[in-house]
Amino acid sequence: MKLFIEYEPNESGKGKFISRLIPELEEWGVKICGKQEKADIALSLTRFRSKFKGPRVLRVDGIHLISSNKTYWNNDRVKKCINKADAVIWQSNFCCDVAKKVLKVRPKREFQIYNGAPTDEFLVSKMDLGFKYNIFICGNFQSRKHKRLEDMLQISMEMDDPEIGWHVAGKIDIETPKSKRIKYLGVISREKIARYLASCDLMLDLQTASWCPNSVVEALVAGCPVIGCKGAGSEELIKTEGVLIYDEPPTRMRDNEKYYKINHGEVISAIRGLLKTNSYFERKDLHISNIAKQYYRAIEQVLNDFNLASKGDFL
Repeated sequence: MKLFIEYEPNESGKGKFISRLIPELEEWGVKICGKQEKADIALSLTRFRSKFKGPRVLRVDGIHLISSNKTYWNNDRVKKCINKADAVIWQSNFCCDVAKKVLKVRPKREFQIYNGAPTDEFLVSKMDLGFKYNIFICGNFQSRKHKRLEDMLQISMEMDDPEIGWHVAGKIDIETPKSKRIKYLGVISREKIARYLASCDLMLDLQTASWCPNSVVEALVAGCPVIGCKGAGSEELIKTEGVLIYDEPPTRMRDNEKYYKINHGEVISAIRGLLKTNSYFERKDLHISNIAKQYYRAIEQVLNDFNLASKGDFL
């Protein structure tokens, strides 16, 4: 099978996933083509970026839910691509349900496959972070109110526990509280993220309407429990390897970015309870090798059906 991927590996969420997926697909005998003319089938992310002539699989990682002219323009592009695609891969059941309801689409064929990460990426030595307990917060928080960074930082100040250190990684564009217990790391490399996940006792990720956050996938693959929110993709991922906080994620178009107010007391109780446990777990289902196997089978099925249909037309 010769596969053209319409997205370059980079450090964005999509790019990071593709960089992990490619070598695993190659293990299955897939040849990744740099030129679309040489490929049998194409995999595109969110929308089509080329005029590939052949079967196309579209991986959809979510849509925009805050009303604006730009939002409707972006969503309309995604809708048109879904309708043209030979198959759609949804990142989560939540992503599938919301996108189909909002965009009013009915894909020709569809699959639900989570993101994945490689276990060996997180087999790193632990760091001494200077506190008895350590909590990791990670993400691109710039202009993303739904990720609730402000809430998480308020919770860190409300706890006011000298034994707990907070380590915050990612782009930030809000005024942040100053405390010796909170370390702002800025944008850090994959290697540094892996070391923090190996060294911290839990990750706090209170984003709402999460489609399938790479940060949560990485934490779970690394064996780091997560405190996240109910009602969306994070809940599907976390299962019993962490604690879920009640939330009401948006599932339709909205006029503003006002989200359900998280109960800080509930989060603080969850943190204290989780820090007392020291359970070991493995999430092999989220290992990139298992995720790649699902991608391979989905793409292979689409290609086989396309070839059969082509032979039928010829005959």
